[in-house]
Amino acid sequence: MGQVVSLEEFREKKWAMEAGPFFYSLDRPHINDGEILARDYSELDNIIFGILKIRQILSYYVHTNDEWQYLILCLLNTAYDLDEGQDELLYEAILPLKEYILDEMNSRSKRDMTSALLILDLIEKTPAYKTKHHW
Repeated sequence: MGQVVSLEEFREKKWAMEAGPFFYSLDRPHINDGEILARDYSELDNIIFGILKIRQILSYYVHTNDEWQYLILCLLNTAYDLDEGQDELLYEAILPLKEYILDEMNSRSKRDMTSALLILDLIEKTPAYKTKHHW
């Protein structure tokens, strides 16, 4: 028996199959603004939460380009290695990811991509030097 499938759903499944099953998500990311805003991004655990949330968003919306994975890893590595007075390194890792997100944003992804930019702003504006001492 036939099954009715929306064109959008068909395209998402097709893109995911073409891109590979390991890095891309078929499920729309769950974004809770309260959960994002309530976190203290001076703690490494919360920075990692933010980076993983951005990864979920990008894996759902960006199917044809793997550049974002490299940018996410650079940001994660920078956040992990931060010491006092090295905030500029974090800014340098965030800037290319922000630019990438802005380039990939479209009418379909605008809401979730804006949340990703908000997370990056929160990470950027919080004093990063505290992260090394909250382990």
